[in-house]
Amino acid sequence: MQEMKELYQTDNGEWKLFSHKIKYTDKNEHEEKYTDDLSFYETYAQMHESFTLDESIELSYTAEQLARLNEAQGIKYENYNEVYNYVIDGIAKADSKVFVVKNMQTLQDTVDTLIITSLGV
Repeated sequence: MQEMKELYQTDNGEWKLFSHKIKYTDKNEHEEKYTDDLSFYETYAQMHESFTLDESIELSYTAEQLARLNEAQGIKYENYNEVYNYVIDGIAKADSKVFVVKNMQTLQDTVDTLIITSLGV
């Protein structure tokens, strides 16, 4: 089973991927969270007896996922599920309004390839 890797959008609209998944105990409650600021939780654990950082897992992403993340910049948060599916799994629905430009470019590339192949160029 592929682990869900979380995608988020910053206040300025930039899409990012979390760098760590942490497991911690806070007031005897076990929890998990994605974060980009591991040092915050390490410091917090030192300052609070009721908080223990149990595990931190550094997340890694493929070059393809990072390239798709770059392509998704500028897309609004209201399309989160579609952006997530594209960035993480490379899935862009054929009827996607969000990725219509990408889909059109893919179709154009296919047509160009077919024309070049049929012309024997």
